[in-house]
Amino acid sequence: MIRAFSNLNFLPAVINVGTFLVVFLPVLLAFATAAALVLHSRPGRFATVMKLVYYIPGVVVGAPLVLLWLFMLTPQLSPFQGILNAFGFETGADVFTSQNLPVIFAIMSIYAGVGGWIVVLYGSLDALDTSIMEAAKIDGAGSWQVAWHIKLPLITRYIAFIGVISFAGAAQLVAEPNLVGAALPGTVSDTWSLNQLAFYYAFNQNDAGAASAYAIFLVVIGLAAALFLIYGLRTYSETEKTT
Repeated sequence: MIRAFSNLNFLPAVINVGTFLVVFLPVLLAFATAAALVLHSRPGRFATVMKLVYYIPGVVVGAPLVLLWLFMLTPQLSPFQGILNAFGFETGADVFTSQNLPVIFAIMSIYAGVGGWIVVLYGSLDALDTSIMEAAKIDGAGSWQVAWHIKLPLITRYIAFIGVISFAGAAQLVAEPNLVGAALPGTVSDTWSLNQLAFYYAFNQNDAGAASAYAIFLVVIGLAAALFLIYGLRTYSETEKTT
């Protein structure tokens, strides 16, 4: 265990995945929640069409998703070449640098996953007791107040569920760095993420002990994040109710 965690590749992998999660998880939860609340405030054909629009990108996952974003973010190929060039990106190597990779992987994951969670949250909002919201409107509450003080606290458990599931999947990031590394050799190492690190030591170094230690570490941080999200959001919900 000590040997595995003192490995020179361990801390960089933790930093890479941690940076990715810091970008990915808050943006995913905030955007999905805000979009669901906005759509629920405007029910009807508009909400139906927008749910479909948000959901469609989710059908592109795995290797096709990575290839799509490789195309979109490679200046020589991208239809957004002018925008990329304006930010100083002339080639794919300029875009897919080590400092940009966590943000790029976060964009890929949000693009693929946020639409499905918007639909889930919209369904949870539809299941709420409408009499509570009607009473609030009678008392003079506006759409923003109803959304923030009534709807949001009532769906915090759904948000926690999304956070736990998304964290568990994102912490095991492996497909995106593997595929980008294969497409652009030299940009992503074989030990960039924790899951890659475990795979590398299990199958390249024949070190099952180190690989098991990294796997257990992923389980522990996943459990810690789940407890934080569940009980943190429950505390917020109870505070709002008492208020």
